[in-house]
Amino acid sequence: MPGTISSAAVLETATLKFDEVATHAPGPSGFLPITPDMLLNAPSGNLFGLSQNAGMGWEPKKLLGDEVLILSTHGGLRAPDGTPIALGLVPLVFSLALFLLPIGRALLRPLKARQVAREKGRLGVLREVLTRIDARQEVTDAGLERAWVRAAGAKAGSGEISARVAELGADVAVSNGTADKSSGVRYRFADLETEAKALEEEREAAPEEEKKVGKVVFGSDDP
Repeated sequence: MPGTISSAAVLETATLKFDEVATHAPGPSGFLPITPDMLLNAPSGNLFGLSQNAGMGWEPKKLLGDEVLILSTHGGLRAPDGTPIALGLVPLVFSLALFLLPIGRALLRPLKARQVAREKGRLGVLREVLTRIDARQEVTDAGLERAWVRAAGAKAGSGEISARVAELGADVAVSNGTADKSSGVRYRFADLETEAKALEEEREAAPEEEKKVGKVVFGSDDP
């Protein structure tokens, strides 16, 4: 029967002595080979990479040597004595992130603006529906379109208003003409109308003290 491997043999290193671990050591001496032209024209990530590579132990005089890309899961390669052979791609990734983040934000800005406008339009439609139900007025397609434009600043997309009124449980009725000679699409909101009627009945049945408006301590129109 083969011998078993203990968890300590896998997770621990018996020969490791923490007091012998080197936590710091003198770095390479020299100066970064940065020229005036590099300061004017080189990407900032290149300059950052030079300083970081030197800080990770690379000899400054070799910083401008030939570059080779090594794809590996290692953060870098070092010789047995600790001398760096190949450094990780931290400077490259850092520079790419700084470059790509503004581009990503610029690409997403129109999408966010459309989302904000759509939400404002949805709230405008909801406000129009509740206002007209409370006033016992008809809710028309034309009125909802105007409400959307007032709230969002632009016309609603195709089917946008229909989707919003459907969320509110609207019934659609097409009128061919009324007493005022108008025609078009009208909406009925049976559930909302029932709730509004019940609320009005509760208000009428409430005692006079409850009907009175108390002192307003905060209003949405306060500066």
